[in-house]
Amino acid sequence: MKALIQLLRPLNCVMVAIAVAIGALVASGIEGIEDHIICIGIACVVAFLFTGAGNSLNDYFDKDVDRINHPQRPIPSGKIKPKTAMNLALLLFLASVILAIFINHIAFLIVIANLVVMVSYEIFFKAKGTAGNFTISWLTGTAFLFGGAAVMAVENTLILAILAFLATLGREIAKDIEDIKGDVSRFTLPMKVGTKNAGITASMAIAASVALSPLPLLSGLFSFKGSEFYIPVIVVADAIFIYSISLLLREKNGSSTTIKGAMLIALLAFLAGGIF
Repeated sequence: MKALIQLLRPLNCVMVAIAVAIGALVASGIEGIEDHIICIGIACVVAFLFTGAGNSLNDYFDKDVDRINHPQRPIPSGKIKPKTAMNLALLLFLASVILAIFINHIAFLIVIANLVVMVSYEIFFKAKGTAGNFTISWLTGTAFLFGGAAVMAVENTLILAILAFLATLGREIAKDIEDIKGDVSRFTLPMKVGTKNAGITASMAIAASVALSPLPLLSGLFSFKGSEFYIPVIVVADAIFIYSISLLLREKNGSSTTIKGAMLIALLAFLAGGIF
């Protein structure tokens, strides 16, 4: 059981579910949550299950690479059989699709589209490096769109989706830089242009996310009271993002972990802005 939980990477699943809830909160406002509470709850469960399915599918396809990069993971360590991981992924994907039907047609279409994107990523795009980076970034950004869809206000989460897309793109490239020695089956951006140029590209994505972070304020997405809470928290997140850029440009380790930390704080900023 412990190995199965490790396979799902529940912390990542919880983060995506939280992103969906925050997307719903920002899209509807705190006063609109009560009208959509059941749909939001189902959407969070769908996000959790879908992310867990994606992690299981990822580990199945990465079993050979993980023997070098992540030998402690369930499949390369021998705790879980590859077939078990695949069956679990299929079961969770099916549950996600079925549950999405009970939200609304927009949410259902997002799940179907992301399922196609996820499978295409594992089969076709992952080995192409940059295309895979964009795919994962898209999937992360749509978590906020999914939350907006749950409250029938998907357009209100577009800005959050863009910010998440850019930050994730930077982190995915940073991860490829760190994993370059073990990526024997992928032709990643660092392999194509070198780790220095890849670091510059990742830095540009992160810098764009920082530059666009005032957009929720400028667009009127948050109220004046919400802005008072959003600004100090997003400033902290942006400072950490900028520090991650310095790590990337100096070719130092730890940039992907630093970016992930900044993304968590940015989530708190979105939450604070949405609540108030």
